[in-house]
Amino acid sequence: MNDHEALKKPSGVLHFKLPSPGRIFVSFLFLFAIALALFPVLYILSMSLMSAEDYFHSKLIPSRFFFTNYTKAWKLAQMDLFYKNSIIVCTASVFFTLCVSSLAGYAFARFRFPGGSFIYYVLLLSMMIPPQILLIPLFINLRTLELLNTYWALIGPYTALGFAFGMFILKGFFELIPSSIEESAIMEGARKFRIFRSIMLPLARPAMATVTIFLFLNNWNEFMLALTFITDVKFKTLPVGIYSLLSFEYYEDYTTLAAALAMFTVPVMVVFFIFQKQFIKSLVAGAIKG
Repeated sequence: MNDHEALKKPSGVLHFKLPSPGRIFVSFLFLFAIALALFPVLYILSMSLMSAEDYFHSKLIPSRFFFTNYTKAWKLAQMDLFYKNSIIVCTASVFFTLCVSSLAGYAFARFRFPGGSFIYYVLLLSMMIPPQILLIPLFINLRTLELLNTYWALIGPYTALGFAFGMFILKGFFELIPSSIEESAIMEGARKFRIFRSIMLPLARPAMATVTIFLFLNNWNEFMLALTFITDVKFKTLPVGIYSLLSFEYYEDYTTLAAALAMFTVPVMVVFFIFQKQFIKSLVAGAIKG
């Protein structure tokens, strides 16, 4: 570089490159989508702390925080009982679904047997069956087995309905794991089930976290089966309990309903934050496979 070029190039000056109009537009779209998704949640939280006067004056932010809406909703909807029932049903059904679907996913991913592909695709077809079609047969079977108004009236159907989805996700993830890992374990004298329990399941934690989040969210929000199979208040789940707030006496008490809905979403958010890292790892692995 000669002296003339050195004089033309300023030293110690930071140069900032402005983003292109296209990048600004895409960033604006992302921010708009995030705001659109968060607004209902934030409005429900805000509404749950409002007085009735603030709500009917269409205020977005309460002039005064009324935490009594939460205590009122907790007592009216018997949230402690319904929380317990929902946690028992969702935790048990997700656990049983993971146990069965992980075994099936591993078998279809690693073993070759006559009719294996046909059985796998038949099981996948069950994901296309609307639960409404199964409502009457399930009701008759549960009544015959005397399981109505018990936790098993929901745990059994939830496990069966989530099985195909869990098997599909876990089979795809097991296929990503190199077979050389299993071959090394076999050479060390490990049996198939020990390989599955001690090696494959720990490696498949991201996929299991994905299945856990989706199934827990689906089972936590499920309303139709819970309303049909459970009539005893001792076994009702949270969606049915919140629905009871829509009685004639409280159907216009929107702030109390908002407080109940806010409490309804807390466990789902907790489950997501617990498993979010594993969930992201599963999504990245699926993208790499694709």
